Amino acid sequence: MDKLGAMRAFVRVVQTGSFSATGRELNTSQTAISKKVAALEKEIGVKLLTRNSRELALTPSGTEYFNKCVAILGEIDEAEASAREDVAVPKGVLRISAPIAFSRLVLASLLSEFNSLYPEISIDLLASDQHVDLISSGVDVAIRARNLEDSTLIARHLFDNVLMLFASP
Repeated sequence: MDKLGAMRAFVRVVQTGSFSATGRELNTSQTAISKKVAALEKEIGVKLLTRNSRELALTPSGTEYFNKCVAILGEIDEAEASAREDVAVPKGVLRISAPIAFSRLVLASLLSEFNSLYPEISIDLLASDQHVDLISSGVDVAIRARNLEDSTLIARHLFDNVLMLFASP
């Protein structure tokens, strides 16, 4: 049994005062809603509602259960909203490793623009021409001009770098 779904159905039945209205609201039949509430009552071993052809009424146990269900479902909704906010707004520390010249000539302006787009992300730039162990140094993104030594890492081609040599006679 989907206990959470049954709890939501039970709460909506009490709030709307009708199995039919709840069924319409949840895009399902009155019978399906009635079965969910009956299964919930059977699962917890308590009669929650007294019903007749004209009205629904909460039993004393049903009143207590309803109040706790409303609180629980509210907490679940808040937790889900909070989780969505965390995903919706990127935040945290982004550790980037890149060669010194590339950091100065290219990344500086790009990171400034990135920071204005994502103010909740702080950048920790590790500018070094030395080999850096990405795992042990906690680097999230590394920009390199050579092939990967560690095949467990994921590489993306960013651009072609054209080198030219100039000399005078």
